[in-house]
Amino acid sequence: MLRNQFGHDDSEFGWKIQNISSGEPDTPENLRPFHWRNHFDAANKRPHCQVTADRAGVPSDQRASPPRNRNVQAKTP
Repeated sequence: MLRNQFGHDDSEFGWKIQNISSGEPDTPENLRPFHWRNHFDAANKRPHCQVTADRAGVPSDQRASPPRNRNVQAKTP
């Protein structure tokens, strides 16, 4: 996610803010940022992610430069 990409649903780094508490007000403790292709299932209290940060080969104390995303493959039963 890039700060200047908020609300851009056609961008690789676009993002949105979603309420993760079903029926609760839009207050800071109930809001979380998500990549525009990801969402939170409030009824089951679980995120559903199609895109994650690609940190392959990047030590935990460093940033991926340039930033990169990875598509998550759907699991088949």
